[in-house]
Amino acid sequence: MNANTNLSTKWLITGAGGLLGQELVTQLRAGGYAVLAADRKTLDITDAQAVTAFIKKHLPDVIINCAAYTAVDAAEQQNNAAFMANHMAVEHLATACTRMGGRLIQISTDYVFSGPLNRGWQERDPVAPLSVYGTSKLAGEQAVQVLGSNGLVVRTSWLFGRGNRHFPEVILRRALNGDSLRVVNDQTGCPTWAPDLANTLITLGIHMVEGRTLPPILHYSGSSALTWWQYAQVLVREAHTQGLLAAVPAITPVSSAEFGAKATRPQWSVLDCQQARDLGLTLSDWRAGLSQWLQERQG
Repeated sequence: MNANTNLSTKWLITGAGGLLGQELVTQLRAGGYAVLAADRKTLDITDAQAVTAFIKKHLPDVIINCAAYTAVDAAEQQNNAAFMANHMAVEHLATACTRMGGRLIQISTDYVFSGPLNRGWQERDPVAPLSVYGTSKLAGEQAVQVLGSNGLVVRTSWLFGRGNRHFPEVILRRALNGDSLRVVNDQTGCPTWAPDLANTLITLGIHMVEGRTLPPILHYSGSSALTWWQYAQVLVREAHTQGLLAAVPAITPVSSAEFGAKATRPQWSVLDCQQARDLGLTLSDWRAGLSQWLQERQG
């Protein structure tokens, strides 16, 4: 964080009860910033009138929207719920910012892309989501565009952190229970440690307040790519090294078709984060984050 930035800057974190939202609130408060932490009970961002009234009352300088419908498979049957949370809610926030000022950072996803590629996806590459979830998140990206320089979309991938609703927790819990492990080995992406993303989002918010020129869309993730199966292998080996697992369990690699998920995921969702590097941002050291998460999980 920039120590010279005015600490009177007011931040609104929507989805503050989630994995990323909690991390943002913790880091902002530790930095001495004024933070409005809004979970679903505090502010239902799918309610346009509630959003307008809340922002008019508090007039935040920067909004980071971490609220989202993230149940990728369930979204295939719950189209309306996905679009309400991932599109219309973002539109409500953007409209309120247009009327009353403020800046909006919208968190988006690698799932707006599809198909194979021989390099990482760049911000300017054509989007073609394969799922309802990806399509709804893309609609949310488009809703931010009305804000011009006061809006920013940050796409990230494979997020994990201090919580229990992410891939490492699911795999570790099953390994500890002695369950059989089958993990997809034909989808490739980059894990991202939530504290790293949170720190980066705060830096970007500060840049917006200071009037620095930023691209309308920015990619941010870990710097090394691997499949879900390879990721699971890294996890269980590190858990064994740290003494959480008595032995490294066998993990069976399977295809996406064999796994049988309801929603289609992109086989290649590696994000090219060169623009983030050009801004002086450090990409997520997800392996260090994974080690830290395992240590903290032991208590």
